[in-house]
Amino acid sequence: MRARPVSQATRLLKNAGPEARDCHNFMHWMSVVYRDVWERTTHIANEGRDAKETYFKQLLGMRSGVSDYFIGQPAGRFNGCWLEMKAAGATWSNVSDAQRDWLTKMGEVGFFPAVAYGYDHAVEIVTAYLRHPQYDLTRYWAGNAISAKRLRAGIEL
Repeated sequence: MRARPVSQATRLLKNAGPEARDCHNFMHWMSVVYRDVWERTTHIANEGRDAKETYFKQLLGMRSGVSDYFIGQPAGRFNGCWLEMKAAGATWSNVSDAQRDWLTKMGEVGFFPAVAYGYDHAVEIVTAYLRHPQYDLTRYWAGNAISAKRLRAGIEL
């Protein structure tokens, strides 16, 4: 399945919030820059429109706090990456306790857990994860909420 053309996506996302637009832009970027990795990346739809739908999804195995994206591409010592997207300007305090617990558990079993604050930060994190897994990536680790501009100064991508 291919990413939707940008013009069609623009119409669909017209009334969406900033996080949804960042998520779309991130996946479009992945489909262009890392096509093979994009094919092994999925968005986890772990939210329901109402209580009935949420309950039904929980019966099927949905878990509270699961990150927005799973990137099934091993890199360095990591088995894959769990990426939680937040709107630009958000902080670690905007990450729920359930999301923090999920990211912690995934880090403990060999995955790379990260929280991206906006599209630019998501691109930065994934680029560092895929291109430079030998570097110390703890600055990108979930909870180490440092702005993308400050991160750029510390690592040449």
